[in-house]
Amino acid sequence: MAIVGIGGIGKTTLAKKLPHRACVSQEFSETDLLRNIIEGAGGKYTREQSRSQLEPTVERLLRGNKFLLVLDDVWDAQIWDDLLRNPLQGGAAGSRVLVTTRNAGIARQMKAATSTR
Repeated sequence: MAIVGIGGIGKTTLAKKLPHRACVSQEFSETDLLRNIIEGAGGKYTREQSRSQLEPTVERLLRGNKFLLVLDDVWDAQIWDDLLRNPLQGGAAGSRVLVTTRNAGIARQMKAATSTR
């Protein structure tokens, strides 16, 4: 699911009201995003762990569990294909990813149903 709209209309304000929001702005860190997801799922990690070490932890924590992940302020659809699709695919039926973005093309590339405001 995606919420698409111009800057300043309240997408992030709405996203902040939901638990486990991960900000994916223009200058985001892949490892920080994975750490944020792990923390939100109640897992543990060390600061020294790399992306290749964090991805299996995300997959293990979410496998078979229902989750809502909020990706706020997405500027690049590749985050889904390159980083999150594989670790998140093991979640239980009914799991959802909510994306907020200014760009409807990004939402389409991420194959998200959109709500434009």
